Amino acid sequence: MKIFTSPIDYATSLVESHTNIEYYDFFVEIHNRFHSDQDISFMKYFLELTFHPNEFIVPHSKLVEFGIMTSLESSKVREKIKTLKLVINKDYTVEERDIQYDSGIKREKVYTFTPMAFKILLMKARSLSTQKTKSEVYIRYYLLLEEVFALYHLYRTNYLEKINSDSACKINILSDKIDKQSDMLSEQKGMISEQKSMITEQKDMLKIQAKRMEKLLGHAEDATEERDILREEVKIVGDTVKEAMQHLDEKSEVSTIKPTRRSLVHACCISVKTEGDIKTIYICSGQYKHVDTKHLQWIDEKYDIIVEPQDIANGVDLRQNCKSAIVKYLTSNHYTIDDVFEKLGTIKMKYKTNPIVPFDTIVQIIKQMIIDTKANPMKPV
Repeated sequence: MKIFTSPIDYATSLVESHTNIEYYDFFVEIHNRFHSDQDISFMKYFLELTFHPNEFIVPHSKLVEFGIMTSLESSKVREKIKTLKLVINKDYTVEERDIQYDSGIKREKVYTFTPMAFKILLMKARSLSTQKTKSEVYIRYYLLLEEVFALYHLYRTNYLEKINSDSACKINILSDKIDKQSDMLSEQKGMISEQKSMITEQKDMLKIQAKRMEKLLGHAEDATEERDILREEVKIVGDTVKEAMQHLDEKSEVSTIKPTRRSLVHACCISVKTEGDIKTIYICSGQYKHVDTKHLQWIDEKYDIIVEPQDIANGVDLRQNCKSAIVKYLTSNHYTIDDVFEKLGTIKMKYKTNPIVPFDTIVQIIKQMIIDTKANPMKPV
């Protein structure tokens, strides 16, 4: 077991090691490490009593067992109750019972206390030399309980702050990685688009060559041997052209990003949340399954859906184009957007109602951006 110089050092180590511990276990650890000489053997019984508030479950025999009194004579118990101003049927009950002794049966008064009244008796008890258990034990127990409670509260506060801080740091790192991957995908898409253009040009050139070959074949119709030879050459060239065009078609299919499932097609969805004169525009783009989930969430949260989920070619371009177009439009009208926040495929723009710049105009700008971004949309195979 690792040794700590003080309870606060132990609590600090729990925070630094991200250790989550319940209060009872925390209390036991503090006792074992720093107050092992203090008797808490009765703690389990005290904890059991907490599950029975306002119930008359503590027999008066416990008064002697826990050192509150040295005798269970009815008159002395009654005197103790009177001194502490305990109320019958609220703090205790009393009834007469026949008690069997060696000398015979004797009728006596039997007292039963609530857990709260019993603990009041404990804290008010005097320590006498004739008592088996000294009442100071319980006073020290409650003082320790208070000390550990305050320390546990400090530990939980620092623990939660530590967890939140570390989580925020991890989220920021993850966000940076996603941004970098998004940039790489954009670059790859541009390269694929260039390759597709080159393939299309090569196909066009092959078609022109095929037409020239057909023309040569027409001129060779009157030739016999030369015509046959030429036709054979043309056939070979034609087969070559056909194979090349087939290869280019296959290459084009491979070079074009085509998801095999509907949930992977790029899509977008736009909603508006109104709070007073503030309208917050949410533009979500990415794979269809992500956009569809966000769309259902907005419906549950009562957002106004101004553009239902639909396919687009490039979600990154859509968000950037929308943001640039709206900011440009507002700036040209001498009015700026209040807030722009973009994270994990969603851009959020807070817009305060302005008579010079109607909100419908902002919506039209966004819808036009969607139309412009729909060039060569991806479709599932």
